[in-house]
Amino acid sequence: MLGPGAAPIAEHLVRLQLVPTKQRGSSAVDHKRRSLLVDGRPFFPMGWFSTYLSYGEEATVSSLVDMARAGANSVMLYSLFGGGEAGPDVFHDRGNAPASPGKLLDAAAALGIKVQVYLLDITRPLSEGNASGWGKLEEVVSAWRHHPAVLSWYVADDNSGPYLPDVYRRIKELDPHHIVTMAIAGSGDAYRDKYTGGADVIMLENYPKTVDFAFATMNVLTRWPLEFMPAVTCNRAWSLFEDSGVITPEVYRSQLYHALAAGATGEMWFAYRNANGWNNPGVALAAAGLQADQQLLDLAPALISPSAYSQTAPPPSVAVSASLPGGAPAGATAVRARAFSEEGGCVTLLLVNGLNEPVEARAAFARGTPGVFDGETASTEALVPFELARPPRRVPVRRGVIT
Repeated sequence: MLGPGAAPIAEHLVRLQLVPTKQRGSSAVDHKRRSLLVDGRPFFPMGWFSTYLSYGEEATVSSLVDMARAGANSVMLYSLFGGGEAGPDVFHDRGNAPASPGKLLDAAAALGIKVQVYLLDITRPLSEGNASGWGKLEEVVSAWRHHPAVLSWYVADDNSGPYLPDVYRRIKELDPHHIVTMAIAGSGDAYRDKYTGGADVIMLENYPKTVDFAFATMNVLTRWPLEFMPAVTCNRAWSLFEDSGVITPEVYRSQLYHALAAGATGEMWFAYRNANGWNNPGVALAAAGLQADQQLLDLAPALISPSAYSQTAPPPSVAVSASLPGGAPAGATAVRARAFSEEGGCVTLLLVNGLNEPVEARAAFARGTPGVFDGETASTEALVPFELARPPRRVPVRRGVIT
């Protein structure tokens, strides 16, 4: 407050904080939900790692249309940007970088698909100490950071050099409105400092030799220091390619649901590629992908519920046992179970069969589970989703037990 003269009458110190302006299409991490946020709203990524640039831009745009029709909302396009003088192509067999990514990003935005923007040809050499690519990185991020299709900057795949955290910090300086993502080849690498300090989201390649292995792999991401990070599983979805394995629609679905039972909060399939056996007659993985996306849309509110840190509605505790058709007990890992409590009070139970035969599962909720087994509820019913039966099948729940 100033008086008649130049001297102030009173002084008061005020602390001001510079807050970044909001940007349409911005992305962030919701640590409480372990999910992504787009424009401040929860976002459950469902989509593909694509090498369709191997066939040119027109084929890639056509594949984006197919993905959108199947319910996908995100994609990572290999070779979207080249490295120029910054470095060689990291995945030279997965397509050539277009002269400009604008056509592909515009198509994705028009279809409602968010893009993890491939920067590996720039960021891999930088992470290894080759400083010649800093100018290229700044040019690309500055030019495309305002595009509405951008979900994240994809900076590492399988591995990186020790300077990845430096790359991460520079990208965040250039664009504080979008997250930085990467994928690693094995859960054991998830704890490396260069990765935990080099990305907001570490996605995990999850190529199970058995479906329960998908559960075990994703379960690693529930532990410190990753327990607050979104858990995005990258499942295998090509039918004949490596490991002498065959991914049938049944295995495809089972590996996905095993990952969800372990707490996955996003799904990106490695499949849209020039791989042997992709969607061969009799191995209809594309159709299975459509069905999975439709189911994930229904399940997403439960899968990314913040109940894990809720004092009033914590996630329900549930125990499961299973028996074979003849009555003999199944193994301890034959059926995986996980229960979710949505913010509106709805309880969702996932029961996932890991055997190649029918089993009878018995799930028991702990006493005190609101609306299922508490002081006011000893008997209720559960609706079975995703079946063709109309009206939906109802299963009795007695004293917290459902069979």
